[in-house]
Amino acid sequence: SILKSGSAARQRVAAEALGRIGDKSSVPPLLEAAAQPHNKIEHVADRVLEHSITFALIEIGDFQQTAEGLTSSDTWARRVAMIALDQME
Repeated sequence: SILKSGSAARQRVAAEALGRIGDKSSVPPLLEAAAQPHNKIEHVADRVLEHSITFALIEIGDFQQTAEGLTSSDTWARRVAMIALDQME
């Protein structure tokens, strides 16, 4: 729920924790967080949050669910999914 509301700093910490935990059920909420309107502002804090979400997806490593982000109607969610997929091993 922290991914959906709260400050960018709290969202960033939540994304980082989810990535470290590695639970694949976290992928859809991470992709949803990437699509939130406040993440679309070109601002340093938002870029850091975007990076945290992307890196969490990479750490989780669920190619299949992350690839579903490519079908999102939101360009930011697609961008995060593409970068994460590119960096997965």
